[in-house]
Amino acid sequence: MKISILATLLALSSVWCGAQTPTITLTAKNTTPNGSKSYTMFLGASRIGTVGVDSALNEIEIPTLPLPSGIFYVWSIPPTPEEIWLSPRDYRFLTPGTTYREEYDMQVNWDGGTLKWTWLTPLPELIDSAWLVDGYTTFPDNVAKAKLVPNASLDIANPSITLYKLIVWYNTTALSVQEEPMRSASVYPLPCTNVLHARTDAPLRSYTVRTLHGEMMEGGKAEGMDISITTAHWPSASYVLSLTHADGRTTRSLFIKQ
Repeated sequence: MKISILATLLALSSVWCGAQTPTITLTAKNTTPNGSKSYTMFLGASRIGTVGVDSALNEIEIPTLPLPSGIFYVWSIPPTPEEIWLSPRDYRFLTPGTTYREEYDMQVNWDGGTLKWTWLTPLPELIDSAWLVDGYTTFPDNVAKAKLVPNASLDIANPSITLYKLIVWYNTTALSVQEEPMRSASVYPLPCTNVLHARTDAPLRSYTVRTLHGEMMEGGKAEGMDISITTAHWPSASYVLSLTHADGRTTRSLFIKQ
């Protein structure tokens, strides 16, 4: 049953495409005396990307299952307070008008043979460079590392190396910040217990609160530049607060409810 669940999730092969959504495609191939198997990862950035599950970008949360021995599988680990696996897609927010570094953590379940990472396409526009390294040592002095250039690959023969990291240097200076200007918001207290407060720098139109799975917890119209949300009856977890301002700009904040 567990194997069929994983196979179904990995069969979702359509890639969300949109303007200015740079994506790096990585393929991990495990070769053993019994044959070989490959999985493909899509890692990138989007104007609507977050650190959580973005259904609009075809990200799907995978239930935390103990993988049986001998099952080869690859998944992404987003930087959230909760342990979450993602489908082979991990899109973060694309910050316009700057240069910055983004890291994507991945994990591989394998127990023998060789592991070969490859990338079949050139680096997309808005990405200056990228490295694939092991997740145990510090860049640039990693035990295993490879720069993403044509005809290169990362070959691993030690199955104890199961954590990997894709390090990407984005250069979005060609994108105007005014294309999607960001507003600021102060969210407090963090963590919250009974009530969450948010104060912004411009009048609000509406707000929503969702779980990291995308489930709507609350939403509605808003006026003025601050709101208070009663959270006493919510489960203890991490949530995403989205504030839509009167001018259409959106601010997102991650918070924890104890």
